[in-house]
Amino acid sequence: MDWRHCGVKKNWTFTYQPEGENAVEIIIPKGFRFDGASIPRPFWNLLSPIGLLLIPGLVHDYGYRHDQLWIINADGKVEAWKKEIIL
Repeated sequence: MDWRHCGVKKNWTFTYQPEGENAVEIIIPKGFRFDGASIPRPFWNLLSPIGLLLIPGLVHDYGYRHDQLWIINADGKVEAWKKEIIL
């Protein structure tokens, strides 16, 4: 197995709160597989694809692959959340 293939063993959540907006709890479902951040190999000594950038890579890969992210709404239900984020 390639060392860069990672998987989510249980539902993974985190809270995202853009400045001046309400927080949302994003969920990545168990079973999702990804390969970390896309960093060219010559730069791996500076930025490891499975180091500091692992979590951003997880969220990016899931959102890109499914064209959406899932959130837990105020009622505790999971629903699709589409939001254009410009960094």
